[in-house]
Amino acid sequence: VHMNMMHSEEGEEGANAAIFSEAFYQISLVLAGSLAIRSQIWASAQRGVSLKNSELELAALYRILGGLCDAVVMLDDSLQLTEDSAALSTLFLRGCASSTDLAGNDFVSYFRDQDRDHVRQRLSSATTYAGQPALALNASLQDSVGN
Repeated sequence: VHMNMMHSEEGEEGANAAIFSEAFYQISLVLAGSLAIRSQIWASAQRGVSLKNSELELAALYRILGGLCDAVVMLDDSLQLTEDSAALSTLFLRGCASSTDLAGNDFVSYFRDQDRDHVRQRLSSATTYAGQPALALNASLQDSVGN
């Protein structure tokens, strides 16, 4: 009888240990998952704050440049205009009515033929010189009638 009780107690301890081990494993997985999710949420929040700061800086830059320049444009990597611009349309003597058809146009096409290669090369290499003073770009724009 004493032997059966010992086997019974050992079996019960083994079962309890297995249950504890399984519970510990599950709690560890939940904790690790929670920490990973928390880390991703934190990183996402940081990116959101950084993006908002970048947007504010870009808006401030636009206001400054708008006060100093006749027109301010945004270009994509292929030097296409990313948005319409009434100021640029006016500069090209196109009038405000045609300012809605500038987005997507090749910005370099607004320069004289003899300057286009130089302008494309200079603007395409602008990111190479990021952090350095801007390089001068001497080129002639042409208006809506080709002057």
